[in-house]
Amino acid sequence: MKGETRRFKDFSELAKAMPGQDLEAFLNHAENEDWDSAYESIKCYSLNEQQRFAFKAKIAIAYYHKFKETFSNRDFKAAQTLIDRAFEVDSHNELIKQRRSLYHSRKSYLPYTIDDAEKGLLQHPTRKEPRFNSITRSYSMGVYKWTRDSERCKHDWSKRIADFKGGDRSLSIALGNLMGEFILERTDLIKSCDIIVPVASDPVRSFKREFEITQELARGVQEVISMPIVGSYLLREESDHAKNLSKHDLFRAYFSDERKSRRIEGKTILLIDDICTTGRTLERSAQILRSGGAERVYSVVLARAESTQRRAKRSKVIGSEGQVKQLAHWFCLSAAEKLGPVKSRDLINVYGNPEKILEQTQTALMENKGIGEKIARAIVHQSPIISEYYEIAETQILRSEEIGSHIVTLTDPQYPSILYNSKMPVPLFHVRGRLGILTRLDKTIAIVGSRKIHAKATEFIKSMVPALVADGWAIISGMAVGVDHAAHESCLDTGGSTIGVLGNGVDIVYPPENQILYSRMVKDGTLVTEYNLGSKVSEIRLKRRNRIIVGLSKAVFVVQSTADGGAMNAVRAAHESQIPVLTWSPSDLIDEEAYSGNRNLINSGEATAYFDGNLIQWLNAAV
Repeated sequence: MKGETRRFKDFSELAKAMPGQDLEAFLNHAENEDWDSAYESIKCYSLNEQQRFAFKAKIAIAYYHKFKETFSNRDFKAAQTLIDRAFEVDSHNELIKQRRSLYHSRKSYLPYTIDDAEKGLLQHPTRKEPRFNSITRSYSMGVYKWTRDSERCKHDWSKRIADFKGGDRSLSIALGNLMGEFILERTDLIKSCDIIVPVASDPVRSFKREFEITQELARGVQEVISMPIVGSYLLREESDHAKNLSKHDLFRAYFSDERKSRRIEGKTILLIDDICTTGRTLERSAQILRSGGAERVYSVVLARAESTQRRAKRSKVIGSEGQVKQLAHWFCLSAAEKLGPVKSRDLINVYGNPEKILEQTQTALMENKGIGEKIARAIVHQSPIISEYYEIAETQILRSEEIGSHIVTLTDPQYPSILYNSKMPVPLFHVRGRLGILTRLDKTIAIVGSRKIHAKATEFIKSMVPALVADGWAIISGMAVGVDHAAHESCLDTGGSTIGVLGNGVDIVYPPENQILYSRMVKDGTLVTEYNLGSKVSEIRLKRRNRIIVGLSKAVFVVQSTADGGAMNAVRAAHESQIPVLTWSPSDLIDEEAYSGNRNLINSGEATAYFDGNLIQWLNAAV
């Protein structure tokens, strides 16, 4: 049979036709992982649908692993022979196909090597690499020297990185090539890793640069080490710089394109980033990769920021140990991927506190209604990294004590029952001002609308709000200019209770022109936000704050809005929560563009319209 060109349907058919000694020889070679001999013993047999032939695929993978080992030893010619042989055995394996193609086009000469860089540019970190729970091993090429923005570039390597981050595309590739050389000298990386995944860049800054710096960095690495890139698997929403985000916000800002999960399943990932400051971005990215099916994750960054070393020295404990521990567990639970506020509340109802939830096994968590495998696995993944949240908790408690604000969690008596029972029961939020207002909420109405307020709308608010206050209504709004400002101010002038919901930390005044109103709210009203102290405003956060505005309200009143105005976000949230939406129709102005949102809501039946008569009677009847 040996040497004939007969075709066989599968290995069983081939095995029946093989002489006993050939079959025994093949199985012995395979068992001993002598893949060269195993391949030679069967390559003369023709097979139909060869890609389904399990032993042949296994031989190809064996050649692939030999290729990686040989490549790591810098025997480039032998490595090419092995990747070619792997492709010859199994040309349907996408990873082998990609790596072979990349290897044949790899850069074999670089004008500037890592040896040159280490002599003239690089200063290696003096401290050990950060310890990660989801990363097998991490490497930093050098240190990024900065203490304050005004002293940012202290040496040549920092200047190169500053230029690179400023948008120098050609420098991105050059630094990527240099990083590739650095990786090539780490045999464990070359022997282990299959695919490059760059950490997600901020979309706004990428738009301004006209490219994603981590993607370009990864391409430079690819030219040297011939690994495929799974670009845009890790994604990031618009946000502040990662080093300025709280752990809670950072974990919500990063996510994945699950459609690409198939490409990373079972693979060992090389995670690429530019600068590691606290390491939280790398840890979060690695967690997402592991959740998506990656077997292991290694990471390499251009530099570790000097501030990482400074922060590691700080270990001051603020507040009582119990306070810090409890808050750390809240932050840790809140950061679990795909765990929304409603499911968080439901789990708290079962277990009583986040510490108990984080102690549960995946199987135990899945016994709860609405908790599937992905959510349960995400919660379990959080438990080993609880220590990382202690610094966040300490920082927030310290800053809270400095400005006189409060942190309220789902289990605190100050947590408003109306928000707890809503579809937006955020696990924790920050409060500044009169905390007692939150426990006395009976009748609450959200007043929302345009930032460019019309004079007639101002008049309407000034007549409506005093009447509402007199009838016991609390006014909820978003502290923006325009309708929000008029609603809060009118309520304060009347001596009523008003709550301003922010899209940033309660220690930040936004917009700046609301400074006087902000001071009045701290003294006589209440400011709340789900975002940590120090969190800057963003468009997404301004939209998200509508969840709390609606969650605190029994009705939403749209005073003035265009058809695509921001108030429509509150309207959509109200409809999802089945909260009544109200509006009004100024007869002489309803056809103007400024009131097109009011008009659409009335014509579509999405809102109950007020025309004239006793406003309070009408409102009580509508709600």
